[in-house]
Amino acid sequence: MCSSNLAVLKCVNKQLKIWLLVVAFVSLSVKTSFSSIIDEKMPGSIPKEIVDDWKAQGGTAEQIKASLPAEYAEKCDGSFESACHWRRVYRMKPYAEDIQKIIFAKHHNMGGPLVGFTEGLWPMSVATEWENQSALCLLEFKDYYSKHSYILEDPSGVLKDPCVSFDGKKLLFAWCKGSGSSRGGFAMPEGFKLFELELDDPSKQRQITHNPSGLKVSDYEPCYLQNGDIMFNSSRCFGMVDCAYNQTSNLYMCHESGKYLRRVCYDQVHTFYPVLMDNGKVMYTRWEYNDRTLMNAMGLFTMNPDGTNQTEYFGNQLTWPMTIIHGRQIPGSSKIMAVISGHHATYNGELVVIDPYLGRNSSSSVQLVAPKREPKNTFFLGTDGGVEFTFQNPWPLDEENFLISWRPSSSTKLFKLYFMNVDGERELIAWDDQSVSQPVLLKEREKPPMPRVGADWTKKTGVFTVEDVHYGTGMVQSGGKQVPQGTVKKIRVVALDYRINHQVGYTGSDYDGYQMTPVSRWTGSWEAKRVLGEAPVYEDGSASFEVPALEPVYFQLLDENGYCVQTMRSWSTLMPGETFSCYGCHEDKNESFPPKGQSIAGQTGPKPLTPFNGIENEGFNYRKFVQPIWDEHCIECHDGTQKPDLRGDLIWCEDLNQNKHALNRPSKKYWTRSYISLTEDEGAYVKWINLYDPAPPKRAYFSESSKNSKLMQKIEGGHKGATLSQSEKEIIACWIDLCIPHAGYYTDFMKSSDSTAFMKALENRINHEKIEKTNIEEFVADGQYLQDLYNPTSISYFNSDDIKSINTNKHISNIKFLANERILFVTATGDIEFTLLDLCGRQLNKSNIFAENTNAKRSMYIPLPSSLSRGIYIAKISDNHSTRERLISVVR
Repeated sequence: MCSSNLAVLKCVNKQLKIWLLVVAFVSLSVKTSFSSIIDEKMPGSIPKEIVDDWKAQGGTAEQIKASLPAEYAEKCDGSFESACHWRRVYRMKPYAEDIQKIIFAKHHNMGGPLVGFTEGLWPMSVATEWENQSALCLLEFKDYYSKHSYILEDPSGVLKDPCVSFDGKKLLFAWCKGSGSSRGGFAMPEGFKLFELELDDPSKQRQITHNPSGLKVSDYEPCYLQNGDIMFNSSRCFGMVDCAYNQTSNLYMCHESGKYLRRVCYDQVHTFYPVLMDNGKVMYTRWEYNDRTLMNAMGLFTMNPDGTNQTEYFGNQLTWPMTIIHGRQIPGSSKIMAVISGHHATYNGELVVIDPYLGRNSSSSVQLVAPKREPKNTFFLGTDGGVEFTFQNPWPLDEENFLISWRPSSSTKLFKLYFMNVDGERELIAWDDQSVSQPVLLKEREKPPMPRVGADWTKKTGVFTVEDVHYGTGMVQSGGKQVPQGTVKKIRVVALDYRINHQVGYTGSDYDGYQMTPVSRWTGSWEAKRVLGEAPVYEDGSASFEVPALEPVYFQLLDENGYCVQTMRSWSTLMPGETFSCYGCHEDKNESFPPKGQSIAGQTGPKPLTPFNGIENEGFNYRKFVQPIWDEHCIECHDGTQKPDLRGDLIWCEDLNQNKHALNRPSKKYWTRSYISLTEDEGAYVKWINLYDPAPPKRAYFSESSKNSKLMQKIEGGHKGATLSQSEKEIIACWIDLCIPHAGYYTDFMKSSDSTAFMKALENRINHEKIEKTNIEEFVADGQYLQDLYNPTSISYFNSDDIKSINTNKHISNIKFLANERILFVTATGDIEFTLLDLCGRQLNKSNIFAENTNAKRSMYIPLPSSLSRGIYIAKISDNHSTRERLISVVR
């Protein structure tokens, strides 16, 4: 490093130390205001609602007294109320400082017939129980029976999603004001917007987001980020659920002032509930079903606060649970507390604790709690996910206790707020004339570390790299054999174009499900797909290639004949300038990867994609790309006199055969005759991954792949002397492996009036993208927040004197990283387990260190693997008691 750069680094690090000291001083002064003790004395009267809840839990005064430690039992006066009071104190007192002040929301039960329906916009996203009244509430425990007050009340709108600032002085929330025209006896809601108020003076409010000119949007579920940004859910994507009528929301971010608003998630349908984790990453739920079932596809994902490293965290390939929402990390633990729900379901369900390190896609990682029990059914779940809808919005205090919004049964209307433990033992703490939910602690909290900023918004592309595509569970064939090294020659990169919130026709039915504004026949591809191009895979299995940023893409691994060896059935989106690295194909994030020197792709660097047989960044239109092949080679025989009929004329949907195509007739589309003939009997000529295909990963060369289709086998066999070029065969194979799309875009084969209406609706998305483009230009012009001043948050870890731990643990008392020596210094008692993770959560190294004396505290030096390249990593130290994590920056 040159001396000038070193001087800058030292200066920034020094400034950061001063800043940390200032923050520590401010934090100390804030925290003292929360240090009073809750009065333990039993009041003269206890609210009837609490007494009734005690009675509902059962037990006599003698039984309850007998369950208490002596110091509490001796205070009981023999009455039922006294025994219950001291049990309440015994349960809640260890958390008195944390729970002294709690903020929560009072409103109607959120949700509708599908997960989602939370935007507060007409016509379909308004919940079936919508009520134009609500409040944000403060529960301040003077004693253990204090009643809540209203911070902000709106009798004609809806307030929800409270989020407390790091210093505990401000409250961020979503507010849907009930202005507008009347429908159904109450005002039409205008969608939620983000607001912030001062907790010392709630009348001091400011609106952060607004409706863009000429557009109506909804912004909700906000989350303060550690760098001054706000991440939130928004309908600004103007999308629509593929299988229903309701609109979708994706994650966006802006500065706390509201400036630089931009989209960071480009996802198929909904993303939900962004929350910060201890390691500085954002966790959220992503609903997806690209080339797979529309039912079991709502797992937990994580990303960095700048939108980079969007990756699966848990459960994206599971049948059970069907839906995971309201996930929050348990303090001092790597476990997650969340609610599991269904597909046709409201925004609540059953409570679980998830341990991702028992398996990232394993149902055995999920424990039903409150009470602890085994699931009744993990296979045939039905649209409701096989759950009772009784829990929502957990706030874990530790692995045993939490705050929760709960009701006794799905038929009970009102949710109430409880202090509860994993055994289901509970204490009622808040209730009202509407459901109460979304508890958050009102207290100062430490900012988690800021991972290194990986986005550069001056760039238009990002880079994917992979070490060896042949490694991982995705490359295991039927029979258990791994795909041989050298099989994969290319990676096909496919972009997904999502439908707009304007439905034109459908395939399917009430019983079978729907594909709205379809691009394929019933059960074919959900989305319009563009083949961006191909990237070479080198002989060591590595690849590195550029893709457009801010565009959802997925990958297909191709052999020498252009047949699909494996397909992604998900997608990935890069921020501008981001580099995202994988080791293999569906590698297990909980396993260490085999040691490997620098790959060929690492030596040669990323390459631009090469066009696929003349198709470049163009929607795959069957009539344009496949039909000419039949016209050239096959139509002479397959002219309607023998099957399949490969003629290329168009048939209006309502003229299709009623017996075979009842589910395609409502599509409001024209269909190419040869397409209908080849696909009307699934498996007769081609098979494809259909919309009921289970979520768990498929084997390599899966049965629905082009290589296994009868059509390709006939072509490869030179059917009746027909000789197709390699390019033509690859185009047909591509069509099959893309799940038989007919239209390259949603308007293809529509009548002109429908196409015009669809494109008119698309203008909403286009107009908002223009606004975002301007916001990004301002963001870049302003120095991308002086991005280099954010990165030093991780530079502070270069210095072993600056120690900042994510969790605290009396058994693991110290973790330091000696950057120059590439050694981790740990002080601990007993045996420990060391795990090294990258920022995507992938496990790079794991080792166990055993102590000779399990009671003595000792210091250990853990050298990092010599093959580890420069970058930011997570060091995880675990013992029998808990886990501690910290970020480390490897600089040499």
